[in-house]
Amino acid sequence: MGSTFGGLEIGKKSLIAHQVALDVTGHNIANANTEGYSRQKVNMQPDNPQYYPGFNAPAAAGQIGTGVMVESIERIRNSFIDFRINSEKQSQGKWDTLFDKLHQIELIYNEPSDNGIRNVFNEFWSSFEELANDPTSYEIRSVVRERALALTDIIKSTYNQLNDLKNSVNTDISTMVSQINDLSDQISSLNLQIRSAEVKGDNANDLLDKRDSLVEELSSIINVQVSSDDPDDYRVSAGGLVLVQGIQKFHLNAEEDPANGNMLKIFWENTDNELLITNGELKGLLDIRDEVLTKHLDYMDDMAIALSDRFNEMHRNGFGLNNTTGVDFFSELQTGANTSLYKITGDSFVFNTKNALNDSSNFSGAVEDGYFVINDVAISYDADTDSLDDIVDRINSSGAGVTARVSPTNKLVISADQESGYVITGLSNGASGNLLDILGILTPGTSYPPSGSLAGEYLKTPEKGFASKIGISSSIETDLAKIAAAGGEDIDLDGVPDERTAIGDGNNALAIANLKNEGMFEKDTSTFEQFINGIISDLATETQVAKSTSEGQALLVDNLANLRTSVSGVSLDEEMVNMMKFQYGYQAAAKVITTMTEMLDNLIALGR
Repeated sequence: MGSTFGGLEIGKKSLIAHQVALDVTGHNIANANTEGYSRQKVNMQPDNPQYYPGFNAPAAAGQIGTGVMVESIERIRNSFIDFRINSEKQSQGKWDTLFDKLHQIELIYNEPSDNGIRNVFNEFWSSFEELANDPTSYEIRSVVRERALALTDIIKSTYNQLNDLKNSVNTDISTMVSQINDLSDQISSLNLQIRSAEVKGDNANDLLDKRDSLVEELSSIINVQVSSDDPDDYRVSAGGLVLVQGIQKFHLNAEEDPANGNMLKIFWENTDNELLITNGELKGLLDIRDEVLTKHLDYMDDMAIALSDRFNEMHRNGFGLNNTTGVDFFSELQTGANTSLYKITGDSFVFNTKNALNDSSNFSGAVEDGYFVINDVAISYDADTDSLDDIVDRINSSGAGVTARVSPTNKLVISADQESGYVITGLSNGASGNLLDILGILTPGTSYPPSGSLAGEYLKTPEKGFASKIGISSSIETDLAKIAAAGGEDIDLDGVPDERTAIGDGNNALAIANLKNEGMFEKDTSTFEQFINGIISDLATETQVAKSTSEGQALLVDNLANLRTSVSGVSLDEEMVNMMKFQYGYQAAAKVITTMTEMLDNLIALGR
């Protein structure tokens, strides 16, 4: 049977429900501009009726309702859009980082500009051309020295700035690992709070928003996968392993890697498992540090090595004003403490490179047809038809990891290229072959290694980072007369000039200036200018690709964020309409209570 005060109870429930609805509407309005906030909605439903049909039910018309109740407060969120945003954020983080760092590398090279490395190189070559025209001028010699100093300074400065950027990126990686651990801790803590709220039957809407925002932030840093199939076991994985599972979290460690110059390597804490990183800002930083910057540091080393080695080789064959010869122009190429071979020069004789090998009058014995082996690559030859130039071309096209050339004194030079790490791992004559013996590379009947089997002059592996130390030699720095502008005569026909030709001779300065047109890099096919242009051009292309990809990803993420906003965002117009609707509902419920109170007053008055 219905209660006399049932109407008051219905009115009270309506007041409470509409009050809750107004509170949620106010909460939505307050967070209209809060990033990551999802609009919340109050779900109302009729409360249980006063009685249900049955044999014991009172005889009355229909079911008498008991008012309204708030079933739940729901946040409006589309999980598929969240998944897409998290996925695209990973790529955006990677490409944003790549573009930012590549742009910084561009600023280091400062090209094109009057102070860029290309212009400094051109001025250096021009100074030797001027010296060739007036080799006795101390004023021009002073210009040569100053431009050489400017060249070595810009190589050192470029290398050091690139190395500083690499160390800075390494520090960023450490900071990012700490950030990942901090985000993992926060997500784990939120999982506990969310579980506690849901156990009581509540929807932890604001906490869920906060967790989603943290996962989105984490997605920008690293490739993560989220699994929420089990509401009691929300899981975030990185690189195929669990980062957060429920209230459990697993930290990362950044440890120095001796095999990579003590740069940081990322492991799972207390394990030997390396983190598999495929996307995100962290991937971008690792790619920049281990690939891009390492490549550009190698470029600077390659340039410094070529200058010290090839330029000094030419300069040593010339003569200064005081008849000095055999003087290095740049600082001597420094070699590491290892025993690996970088370069070897044949030293037994001089030969005419245009004749077939067996037509040369300089050989003290017949060259036998056959092959020789460099770094496990066999190179065959025909002694009656091949010239030394043919042998050089064949070595350079063999892919053996070395570059061959003929020195200014017409001797064969074999040196390791950058791709092989400036290391020659093996030299030997093949079956019945003797060319490396005849050319003065190997001691007859032996092979390399060990280094004791080498007949020619050889150089160990250059020290890594030589570009940070290159300078002009102390002889040139203190005595301009020692700049070897003049050529010489080879009196004893051993290929090495013995006497200066004339005081006013500038042939060696001209030969040095012409080095700018000779191949120095990439199997002796690229000049200094082409090498530098290639570096700048490739960098510009990489930067442009990173920029366009970054902008494309940003646009995609923005479009997805707009789509999410259309679903989850707060519309102030809509909330104002809701506020008025719930306000009128609240007023109507109050009117019901007022009316019911008046009725009860009348009923009570009848009983007096």
